[in-house]
Amino acid sequence: MSTRSQGLCIVLSEIRCKQFNKRIIRFHEGLNVVLGDSGGTNSIGKSTLLLIVDFVFGGETLVKKSRDVMEEVGELVIQSVFTFGDRKMYFERRTDQHGVVFVCSEGFVEEEVIKVDEFCRRLLVLYGVGLKFITWRSLIGLHFRIWHKENCEVHHPLHVTPKQRTSDAILALVQRFGKFGGIHRLKGVVDEAEGDLKALRDAITHNVVSKVTKQGFIANLRRIEEYENRLQEIRGDLGRFAANLSEVINDKVLSLKVQKDHLLSQQLSLRSELGRVAANLARTQIATSATFKMIVSYFPEVDTERLERVDAFHESLTRILRKELQESQRRLVGELEEVENAIGDINEAMAESLESVDDPGTLVDRIVDLSEGLQVAREENYNYSRREELKQLRDDARQKLTWRIETVLESIQEEVNTELRILVSEAYGPDRKAPQLTLLANKYDYATFEDTGTGKAFAGLLLFDLAVFSLTEVPCIAHDSLLFKNVENAVVARLVRMYDEFSAQSFIAIDEAPKYGPECASFLRQQSVVQLSADKTLFSKDWRNA
Repeated sequence: MSTRSQGLCIVLSEIRCKQFNKRIIRFHEGLNVVLGDSGGTNSIGKSTLLLIVDFVFGGETLVKKSRDVMEEVGELVIQSVFTFGDRKMYFERRTDQHGVVFVCSEGFVEEEVIKVDEFCRRLLVLYGVGLKFITWRSLIGLHFRIWHKENCEVHHPLHVTPKQRTSDAILALVQRFGKFGGIHRLKGVVDEAEGDLKALRDAITHNVVSKVTKQGFIANLRRIEEYENRLQEIRGDLGRFAANLSEVINDKVLSLKVQKDHLLSQQLSLRSELGRVAANLARTQIATSATFKMIVSYFPEVDTERLERVDAFHESLTRILRKELQESQRRLVGELEEVENAIGDINEAMAESLESVDDPGTLVDRIVDLSEGLQVAREENYNYSRREELKQLRDDARQKLTWRIETVLESIQEEVNTELRILVSEAYGPDRKAPQLTLLANKYDYATFEDTGTGKAFAGLLLFDLAVFSLTEVPCIAHDSLLFKNVENAVVARLVRMYDEFSAQSFIAIDEAPKYGPECASFLRQQSVVQLSADKTLFSKDWRNA
């Protein structure tokens, strides 16, 4: 086994809690054993102490899954001491304020309050972890396999929880091996291209830019060529266009002048006819009785009855004539109004045309229309080209990313499987087959061939962690007693010795020491940091039979 030594390494050296039977529990380099009794008594605090160690290292499982402990003994104030050579660092964390850590001086005098995330960042520095792209909890959390933590599934050793995405679990392993840099860079290219594509799609969805298909792109190419040719013609011979414009305008004005002269003639004719009708209406008077009296005064012998009959006839005729004259008047007024309106329209058209001779607005408008059309076509094609470019960039980066991941995973797989073969040889002997890890980008398999027994499966989980512990910068691991229960006694006896070959700390809970042989039992007692039993539980309060 290729053991890893950190030289002068930082260690968790003490945990203090007022509710403990043993108020101060001291730890050391290498293997730290939480030793249960020979009868394998449960509920004496072995797993809880490992969860407290996990809590000291920034974990949350203690407060989320062990509330029954706090209900019985009260909220816990956990004080810890880390030692680096002659230097000691003091911290305090409380279950009722688990979002923060109190940085203390000697005697646990509070000096600073920091968030747990900041505390974990400081632990990365204190432990001298040189890995990038990984958090402290991602580094150690998987390898603290303790009851309640949901990471003890023997066939899924990479999963922190069953709900964790397999791809994320695999990438976390890559990060622990320090091989995530190239993947991170390519993943950044893919994510950036995806982000740009999404922004472009959103702009199209909200009509900020137009959606262009490949056919539209080709049509725009033809439009761009057409618009550029037209603009080039205009730039090449502006004088010719100006002359043609004057020529066209002069022809147009002449045509309007002819139309206006015709309308003026109509206007004059209508006005004359309207004048005559008005005069006739004025002369069409009906004779009155006063007129008859004046005639009789001059001609007393006139036949008045005859005059009255003539008068009645003329009155009827006059009424008919006036009605016809009034109808003619209304018609002529309407026709005159239409002619005069038409003359007004022609006057405006002539004025606009004559102004265009000196002000080339028509030509400018045409240039503007061509330029705007050219710009729209170019922008649409730019967006189409940009979209296709981003797709190609993303697809190329994905292909490179896939290749990079496969290469890295193949390398890690080979390292782990080689180390597993060495560890299995130490634990079982050279004739036993080692578990085999198979890594792909989105799935993995961890199996022991020709041996599906429970004991070998749990041993495979322990051996996997020891392999990673040996090959990476993972600074500490923790294994609960449930992982050892079904493993062969002789194998356990050899495994506990393998933990102690590391100077970095490991924490295990184990009981029934005598069954592993006198030598192993003696070694476990020697490495124990606390020995728990039915009569001496972790906490001074024993609520098991309450």
